[in-house]
Amino acid sequence: MNLNTTFAIFKRNFTSYFSNPTGYVFICLFVLLAGFAAFWPNEFFNANLANFDQLNQVLPMLMLIFIPAISMGIWSEERRQGTDELILTLPAADVDVVLGKYLASVAIFTVALLFSTPLVYTLSELGTPDPYLLLGNFIGYWIVGLAMLAVGMVASFLTANLTVAFILGVVFNAPLVFLAYSDVIFQDPLFARQIQEFSIAQQFEPFGRGVLTFSSFVYFISIILVSLYLCMVMIGRRHWSGRNKTSGGLITNWLISTVLIIGLIALIVWQAKVVLDAVWAGQANQIFWLQHAGIFLAWLMLTLIVSWFIQQKGEHFFVRTVALIVIAVNVMVLSNQLTWRWDISQEQLSSLSPQSLQLIDTLKPHPSLVGPGDRSEESFSGDKTLSDDNGAYVGARLRFTSGGLKDKSRRITSYDGKEQRFAFDNAFDAVPKRGDRFVIERPPVRVEAFISPEVPEQYVQTRLNLITTLQELKARAGNQLILNIHPTLPLSEEAAQAEDQYGIAPRNVQSSNRGTVTVEEMFLGVAIHSGTERVEIPFFDRGIPVEYELARSIATVSQQTRRKIGVVDTDVSMYGQFSMQGATPDQAIIEELEKQYEVEQVSPTEPISSEYDALLVVQPSSLGPDEMNNLINAIERGIPTALFEDPFPFIDTSVPASSQPRRAPNAGGMMGMMNQGGPPPEKGDITKLWDLLGIYYDPQDIVYEKYNPFPMFAQLPDEFVFVTNSGEERKDSFNADSKITKGLQNVLFVFPGYLNQRNDSKMEFSPLVRTGDRSGYVMYDDVVVQTQFGGQSINPRRIEEYNPVGQEYILATKITGKVDEITPPTSTENEEGSEEGEETEEKKDLEKKSDEINVVLVSDIDLLYREFFDMRARGQDPNAPIAMDFDNVPFVLNVLDSLAGDERFFEIRSRRRAHRTLEAFEKRTEQARLEAESQILDYNQEFQVKQQELQSNFNEQLEDIRKRTDLSDLEKMQRINLMQQTGQNQLEEEKERLERELQREVEKIERDLALQTRKLQSQFKLRALSILPIFPLALGLLVFLIRRIRETQGVSSSRLR
Repeated sequence: MNLNTTFAIFKRNFTSYFSNPTGYVFICLFVLLAGFAAFWPNEFFNANLANFDQLNQVLPMLMLIFIPAISMGIWSEERRQGTDELILTLPAADVDVVLGKYLASVAIFTVALLFSTPLVYTLSELGTPDPYLLLGNFIGYWIVGLAMLAVGMVASFLTANLTVAFILGVVFNAPLVFLAYSDVIFQDPLFARQIQEFSIAQQFEPFGRGVLTFSSFVYFISIILVSLYLCMVMIGRRHWSGRNKTSGGLITNWLISTVLIIGLIALIVWQAKVVLDAVWAGQANQIFWLQHAGIFLAWLMLTLIVSWFIQQKGEHFFVRTVALIVIAVNVMVLSNQLTWRWDISQEQLSSLSPQSLQLIDTLKPHPSLVGPGDRSEESFSGDKTLSDDNGAYVGARLRFTSGGLKDKSRRITSYDGKEQRFAFDNAFDAVPKRGDRFVIERPPVRVEAFISPEVPEQYVQTRLNLITTLQELKARAGNQLILNIHPTLPLSEEAAQAEDQYGIAPRNVQSSNRGTVTVEEMFLGVAIHSGTERVEIPFFDRGIPVEYELARSIATVSQQTRRKIGVVDTDVSMYGQFSMQGATPDQAIIEELEKQYEVEQVSPTEPISSEYDALLVVQPSSLGPDEMNNLINAIERGIPTALFEDPFPFIDTSVPASSQPRRAPNAGGMMGMMNQGGPPPEKGDITKLWDLLGIYYDPQDIVYEKYNPFPMFAQLPDEFVFVTNSGEERKDSFNADSKITKGLQNVLFVFPGYLNQRNDSKMEFSPLVRTGDRSGYVMYDDVVVQTQFGGQSINPRRIEEYNPVGQEYILATKITGKVDEITPPTSTENEEGSEEGEETEEKKDLEKKSDEINVVLVSDIDLLYREFFDMRARGQDPNAPIAMDFDNVPFVLNVLDSLAGDERFFEIRSRRRAHRTLEAFEKRTEQARLEAESQILDYNQEFQVKQQELQSNFNEQLEDIRKRTDLSDLEKMQRINLMQQTGQNQLEEEKERLERELQREVEKIERDLALQTRKLQSQFKLRALSILPIFPLALGLLVFLIRRIRETQGVSSSRLR
C-alpha cells in the first residue's frame, strides 16, 4: 500500500469538493432537513424530551437522499472528465485508489456532520440534554453514513453520468433502508422480524438510545468491507477485461466456479444443522463460534482454490464476491449472539440493573454432568456447578446430551439444593452413569407488547421506558425470550388480539393538546407467558416501575415454584369480604404480593405452621390471648415476621388503635348502632411480644414532625411525617446499610408511633427509618375526641400539645437474635383421639425454622392501604405543581422480600429513570401558565361573589315581603310562593348565564395560553432553521466570491460581461 498516493487522492477529492459552491449547497440542504426532522414535528414539544428522537426516526430516509449526493461524483466525475486514466497510471495499487477515494468521501461527510452540530446548541436552548446520549446519536449518524457511502461508491463506479450515479446510489441503498418495513410485505411476523434485523433502522436504533452495540458495528463494517471490495473489483476490470481465455478454458472455469459455490452452500446447510442441534443441546454459543470459524476457513480455502485454477477473471471475482457476502451475513448472525453493549449515556436509561441481568441469565440452558452419589432411574445428583436454591430448577426439563440416555428428557418435580439432587415426573429408562452430560432447559418466555404508536405527553416517558426495557431484555436473553411489539391502534386487528387473547383493553386518558382537552384511547399493555404460566400487565401507568414489573413477571412465569407468605388474620380486613353493601376487594398489598408469592390466609387460632417463608401481621395488638400466644410461638420458632402496629389507624378508622379495645363483632352494622353488638372480644397481652423483641412501644404516643417538603400540602397536620434523605441533616433518615431502605428517597408515615430498644434487650436492634430532630409526640387521648353521635374526630386544638424535643424517633426497625426457650402454642381443637400419623405431621409443621428470630417492626399500618398503591401507579403528572413521588410501596415490598429471602428485586424496585426534559422551554411558558391560573382563580372568585349577591338579593326580597304589615299572612304566603317559583327560576337562569360567562372566559384564557405556547414554539422552530444553514452558506458564498475573483484576474475588461 502506497500511503503517499492514497493521501494525494484523498487531498485532491476533499479539496475539490469544498472548493465548489455546489458542495455547500448540498450541506445546507442536509442540515436544513436534519433540523426540520428534529424540531419541526409537533411530537417534539409534545414529547417534551431533550433528545433527537424525531430525527432518529427518519434518519435512514434523510441519509438516502444526502449520501448519494456525496458519493455520485467519487468516480463517475473522473470518468466524465477523462481523468480516471491519469489516476490509474499513478504508482499505486487498486486498493490505494479505492481507499483514497473512500476516505475523501468519509471526510466530506464528517465535515457535513460537523456542520449539523448547531443542532446540539439549539436543543440546549430548550433544556439540558445528556451529552453522552447525543454523542451516541452522532456516532450512529457517522457509522450509518460510512456504510451508505461505501454502497454509493459502488454505484459511482458503474457510470460516467452524475445523475445516473445519484439514482443508482439511492437504488443500491434503498433495500437496506426499506427492509425495516418488511412487515408490510411479509405476513409471518417472525420472518418479518428476522428480515428487519438486516435493516439500517434496526441496527441504528441502539445508537439513538446512547447504546453502542458490537453487533451494530459488525453490521456496518461488514457492509463497508463488502462494498469496498466490489469497488476494487470494478476498478480492476482493466486488468482482465477482454481476456476471456485461460489455461483451463472457459467451460472449465465456469464448471469449477459452479462446483465451488454449490460446495459452499452445502457447507453452510450442514453447519446450520449443527447449529440447530447445538441450540437444542444448550451449547449454542460454543458451537456458533466453531461453526463460523469453520466458514471463515472454508471461504479462505475456496479463495485459494479459485485463485489457483482460475486466472483473474469475472467468474473468479464473482465467486469471491458471493463468498464474501455469505461470510459477511454469517458474521452478522454471529455478532447477534453476542450481548456486548455499552450504554454511554449519563442517565443510563438503556441499562438493565445487575439483578435484572441475573434474572434473565437464569432463562438460558444450564449444561451440567451427572455427579457422584446414589443414582437410580428416579433420582440422581448433578455436579457442583448447580444452584443451591431448592426451587431453582423445579418445572424445567432435564435432557441428556450424551451417554446411553442421550436425547431422553424428564420434567423436574423436586430439587434439593443442598445435595443438588433431582427427582422427576417419570423414571428414566435406565440408570445414568457418572459423567453423563445433561442440560436443564426451560421453555422460552414469550412477550407480547401492545403499545400505541403515539401517546399523550404525560405517557411519553413511560412508553419510551417500556420499549427500551423490552429491547434490552430481548438483547440479553437471546432466543430464550421471544419479543413481539405490536403497534396498536384502537379498532385495529392488534387491538382485537390484545383484548380477546390477553384481556388487554385500551385505557382512556385525558390529555391537553393546543389548548383542547381530549380523551384518547391508548395501549400500554404486556402479556408474558411461558409454558402454562401467564402474567398480564393490562396497563403501565406513569408511576409503575417498568423494569421491575417486567423482570418480576418474567421471573414469575419461568419459575414453577414460589415462596409462600402467610397473612395472619387480625381485626384488619386484608382480604375482600361480602356484605349487604356488596363485595369489597382484597387490599392492594395482597394483590401485589400474589404477583410474586403464594399468599395464604393464616388463622392464628391454631399453631402456625413452619411452611411459610414469611408472615405478615397487621395490628397484632388486636389479636386475642390464644392468637397472641401462637404468634409469639411462631416468631420464636424462627419464622420471619413483618409486624405493622399503629397507635392511630388514620385511613381505616374501623381498626382498633393500639391503646383501644377491640370492636364488638357487629359494631359496624345495625346492631352496633343500637348498642346491641355484644361486648368486645378480649385483647391479648401485646407486652409479651414487646418483651420478646426487647423494645419499648407506648400505644398512646403518636409522632409528629414540624417538617413538610411539599409547600402545596402545608395544610396537612404535622402527624403526616415526611421522611426524606434530602439535605445533609437528613442523610441518616434511611439506613443506607440495609437492603430494605437503601435507595429510598421519600416515605410518608401517617400518625405513626415510635420504637426504642430496651436497655436490657439481648436482641440486635437495627433501625431502618427515623425522623428528623424537629419531632415530638402527642398522646392518643389528646388527638382523638368523641363526637356527639359516638364517633371519633381529630381534636383541632391538639396543636397546643406540640412541643418538639429535638429528638429523632425510630419508625421502623429490624430485630434479630436468639431466644432461650419457646413458648408452647395454644390449640382450640380437641386433641383427644388424634392419630399418631397426624401428631407426627403436626410436629413436623411446628419444627423450628431457624435458630434466630427475624422480625421487622413498623409503627404504621397506613402504608399498606390502596391509597399509596394508587398514588404510586399515577406517578408524576407533568402538569401537576409538585411531584408526589413516595417510596411507601417499595419500602413495604422490600420488608417482605427481605424476610422471605427473595432479594432479587431490591435494586430494580428502587431504581428511577430520569429523562432530560425541555426544562428551559417549560420555564418560559411557566409564567404564562401561572398568569392564566391566576386569571381563572380571579374569575372563579368573582363568579362566587356574584352568585352570593344574587342569592342575597333574592333573600332580601323574600324578607321584605315577610316584613310588610299591609298584607295578611295568607297574602304573604301566596306572594312568597309566587316569588319562590318565578324568582328561583330567574335566579337559576342568572346563575347559568354567569356560569356560561365564566366558562367562556376560562376557555379564552386557555386558548390564549395555548396560542402563546404555540407562538413560542413557532419562534423557536424558525430560529433553529434559520441558524443551522448560516455557517455553510457563508462559507459557500465566500468560496463562490473567491472563485469569481480568480476567474476574472488577468482577463481583459472587454471580455467580461
